[in-house]
Amino acid sequence: MLAGAHAGVFPITSSEAAGAMTAQIHKQLAAELRGGFHGATQCSGQLPSSQVLSATTRLTRWRCTLEISGVHLATPCKAEANVFATNRPHHVRIGWLAMSQTCHAHSG
Repeated sequence: MLAGAHAGVFPITSSEAAGAMTAQIHKQLAAELRGGFHGATQCSGQLPSSQVLSATTRLTRWRCTLEISGVHLATPCKAEANVFATNRPHHVRIGWLAMSQTCHAHSG
């Protein structure tokens, strides 16, 4: 039995969190993104102290926002999610908070 719920969790970087969220949206909108698109994903986190977040900071939870505009999208797809570390290294779990109608309209 595990010693604690968080004992086996492998913290992730903001780029791992952003990459997972971006991949999920790209999968949902694959057909619409074929003609060309541009987008941005940003993740923020909280440290228990006054440390500064950097590209190598590893946390168990990130809050990410994404916006993708594409040739075949009438309006930008906007999404916001919590991305959580798991008990497997470099593996994440995405908890959706909100997605714009454009993201939902094309999801399978």
